[in-house]
Amino acid sequence: MDLPTLPPRPRRRAVLLRHDPEDPAIPAHFDLLLEPGSPAGDDIRDVPTWRCDRRPDLLTVGESASLTAIAPHRRGWLNRPPGEVVELTPPLGTARVVARGDLLATREDRDEDRDQDRIHARVRWSGDIHPVEIRIEGSRLMRLAPPSVAGGACRPGAESCC
Repeated sequence: MDLPTLPPRPRRRAVLLRHDPEDPAIPAHFDLLLEPGSPAGDDIRDVPTWRCDRRPDLLTVGESASLTAIAPHRRGWLNRPPGEVVELTPPLGTARVVARGDLLATREDRDEDRDQDRIHARVRWSGDIHPVEIRIEGSRLMRLAPPSVAGGACRPGAESCC
């Protein structure tokens, strides 16, 4: 008896932009975009986005970056190729895609006592063999150590997995 074929799991994406504002009072920064799970068109503004003071894909284990949640971005940013520079409506400056990746897993925890969302994510950035694990909590993004699970692989349901 043949097993039924399951439909492929939709690929979710992560994108990192370098934003260079025209206004000299606003420093250049990075925008981290993590694609939500529901499908939508390119013009829909529903991609959770954070402004980062450091480039998140280059953090080493244990390092962190300051971040601020900003307005959701359009899904069209998820399709842009690395290196593409976009002139934004004045006075917003330019944005350049510096990294793209696959969002392999996410988990969101709601802490009712502190009224704060925490997001754990695993991203494989383009050009990297191994995924990186990050945690977003409040105004910090931290690069975590890879999960230490017997056999070296992350298992569904394991506490250290996202």
